[in-house]
Amino acid sequence: MIDFELLSSALTIVHGNDIYKPIIRRRPDGIFAEYCIGGVNIAVMISMFDLREGRMSLEEYTRLARKRALFEYMNFVENERDKEWSNAYMQWKKEQEDNKC
Repeated sequence: MIDFELLSSALTIVHGNDIYKPIIRRRPDGIFAEYCIGGVNIAVMISMFDLREGRMSLEEYTRLARKRALFEYMNFVENERDKEWSNAYMQWKKEQEDNKC
């Protein structure tokens, strides 16, 4: 049986003074590590197959899972920033059209 508390501790991300410890949840579609990073909820599906079969070490396994979580967070932030800039540009463009004589 999998010790989810131990796995959660191994998947903890430390960045500066911030600590992001995931909640491990078993769902019908798999096992997920759920992080809350900067107010953004990220769920990363994790497979225990490679770990059980000895195909990779726990260190490599947790490093890849943490990397995936950070990648998803950065991707979310970049997409939100793009939307923000796009909306600001559209608003500016609309104001410019309204100011035409």
